Amino acid sequence: NAAMPFASISVLANFGGIFGSVAAGVAIMELGVMRPDLIMRSMIPIVMSGVTGIYGLIESLIDTKPWPPSGNDALAGLFYLVSSVGIAYVGNKGVKNLEEQPQTFVQMVVQLIMCQSI
Repeated sequence: NAAMPFASISVLANFGGIFGSVAAGVAIMELGVMRPDLIMRSMIPIVMSGVTGIYGLIESLIDTKPWPPSGNDALAGLFYLVSSVGIAYVGNKGVKNLEEQPQTFVQMVVQLIMCQSI
């Protein structure tokens, strides 16, 4: 059955994308109360979390092999999940730091790119 490798990559990558979006979204809601001018700049972690889920979906469609699955599929999904957890952490802390020091925006973006490249 070719659905198992698809499911392992897709589900783990999208779960990570959801986790990253929620963590950054909570920080953005907190930021929006005091600094509504920074809301659009702080949307980058949410976009990058969504991109991680889309990458997982694309890889799960491309990487469908005949049965039996090799286990690399679950490992790839786990890497997408780990990448999204890193994006969630950096996004949450980066958005909170952005409220206090707006000049840390570039530092947050660089850290997000490093988490995405896992």
